[in-house]
Amino acid sequence: MKLNRAKFIQHLQRIACAGQCAEAVFHDGFAATAFVPDQLLLIDAPELEGAEPLPAEVGMANLDRLMKALRLSTGEGNSGIEVDVYVEDNRLVIDDTPHGGPKQQLMLAAPKTIATRVETETVDKLLALDEEGLPSIPLTQSVLAEVVAAFALYKAAEIEVQVGPKGGKLVVGTEATDLAEFSMPAAKSPTEYTLLFDKHLIDVFSTITDFSNAAFRIRGDKQPMFVQDGDFLYMLVPKQRSADEISKPKRKAAAAEAALAEAEAPAKPKGRRRGGKK
Repeated sequence: MKLNRAKFIQHLQRIACAGQCAEAVFHDGFAATAFVPDQLLLIDAPELEGAEPLPAEVGMANLDRLMKALRLSTGEGNSGIEVDVYVEDNRLVIDDTPHGGPKQQLMLAAPKTIATRVETETVDKLLALDEEGLPSIPLTQSVLAEVVAAFALYKAAEIEVQVGPKGGKLVVGTEATDLAEFSMPAAKSPTEYTLLFDKHLIDVFSTITDFSNAAFRIRGDKQPMFVQDGDFLYMLVPKQRSADEISKPKRKAAAAEAALAEAEAPAKPKGRRRGGKK
């Protein structure tokens, strides 16, 4: 099949998600669904535009190498935008010989050996969580760029999605570090709650390409969050807070209450100092 080289590379980049997904199983016209090994991110990719159905599921154990192979030779003239790609003898062949380039043959892996592989039944159940009617919050290119930049600037380890009756915000960093807050008026919920994510969400944000149809959808407290990028869908599982992280706000509130009670208590009469004058 003849594929547009640039579109194929972009398709793979959106699956790889800034390195979160190193390998994948392809089916039909290079569609893929991958659950990263720590199971905090599910990537659902549609078929590649212009791709013909593959003869069967194929496993690719190194997406980065495949992208580099596609960049290795761009052929001659305008014909260089297209490349012949097909499966032969358990290899993915990238044939650029008609354009004066090389014929590359990348080894395929058995789908069951790919760590990101996920059963169809599981995929169906997980994607069903993205039901109709979920609150959808648009993501603009400028906000995404600023959030990603803030995460790098502050060397942050986490990003928090805060939701409440009056709207919400994205918070990069923590109370113990430098932080940046991004208002999200559309992130409304009858009750207040927060969803905690690490670099997975930042990598998804940095991967988004279709800014005309970029948004995230929230289900509720402790529930997965979905990020839409055109026909690509990313499901992110929030991190669980440690017992120490949960107790810190409680200790802080208790200390504040104790300080207030001390301030409001009636003053005690001062006694004589030991050894002082009578």
